[in-house]
Amino acid sequence: MNSYGIRPIITVLLIAVLAAAVWLMRPILAAMVLAAMVALFMYPAQERLRRIFRISDSISAFLLLLVCIALLIGLAVLATTYLWSEFFVVYSKVFETAHAIGLDNPSSLRLWQDVKEVLRQYRIDDQAFSRTVLFPALNAVNAAVSAFFSNFFERAARILVNIFVFLLTVFFLLRDGKRFIAFVTRLSPLSESETKHIFQTFRYVLEGLIIGNFLTAIAQGIIGGIGFWIFHLPAPIFWGSVMMVASLFPFVGPAVIYAPAALFVYSGAGGFDAALLFLAYNILITSTMDNIIKPMVMGKRANIHPLVIFIALITGVLMWGAIGIIYGPLIAALLLLAIDFYLEETKQRSLFEKTK
Repeated sequence: MNSYGIRPIITVLLIAVLAAAVWLMRPILAAMVLAAMVALFMYPAQERLRRIFRISDSISAFLLLLVCIALLIGLAVLATTYLWSEFFVVYSKVFETAHAIGLDNPSSLRLWQDVKEVLRQYRIDDQAFSRTVLFPALNAVNAAVSAFFSNFFERAARILVNIFVFLLTVFFLLRDGKRFIAFVTRLSPLSESETKHIFQTFRYVLEGLIIGNFLTAIAQGIIGGIGFWIFHLPAPIFWGSVMMVASLFPFVGPAVIYAPAALFVYSGAGGFDAALLFLAYNILITSTMDNIIKPMVMGKRANIHPLVIFIALITGVLMWGAIGIIYGPLIAALLLLAIDFYLEETKQRSLFEKTK
């Protein structure tokens, strides 16, 4: 068999082996992808550090990683010191609210009485509602909490492994990033310029994702804190800061803060109507920031329409879960790049060409 007949077989074999390798790396793939994002974002700083102090790639990568870890730990300590003082205010308020709405005496729970009154207004049988909606929901929550704690040590071990893989991957990508890119360029069946175009687009998408996540978290923390202040809830700075941190984590978000906080609003003078208004404020304004800022920032960085980024984010999360926030936009960018290469081959206008 001549070389032209062997080449397709080798190509198919290579693709199959790469697919198998990706499948085997599934437990740590998310950590590696996140590490690639962080390394890409930190690479310019590592290059400046290497040139200024005239040190090797290994030392500059290691020092930068240590500085970033120390900075994160320092910020965490400062934030914890400040927020801990606010925590005691919130802690005492929790017991006051629990007593006000009757959580310490479930048989006379005021919240349930108000809910039953609303159900009667809409001619809904409260007993049927309890059997078909309330009790199944409580059982599902209880099962989820039990499952979480039953697998706590297994989850903790996985988290530690992923942290180790993350740090190790960041170090080697910072140190050997140029060689890695050169290797992928040689391996790619595309031309060198097309491969560089892919890397550049992916870089813009990942940078936009990082910047968009932080801007979204800041916006949601500020808006959420303002909501706490408007509705006279305790420690708005504390809870705004917690909402900002929660916004950085997919499937956590500010809802884990403002949903329980509605009980505080309900226990105040506003009652049931104020609690619903508080939830509406956060659902329609605070949570919506995620769907506005992130697509706009990512779309602007990569010159991709925000609607495409928005759809990619939603479908990515539905398909792969939390890590889909990264996978979705990257696959969308890859699809648009494939279309762009086709347009270039057919001498048509590029999708990524800036309009005047």
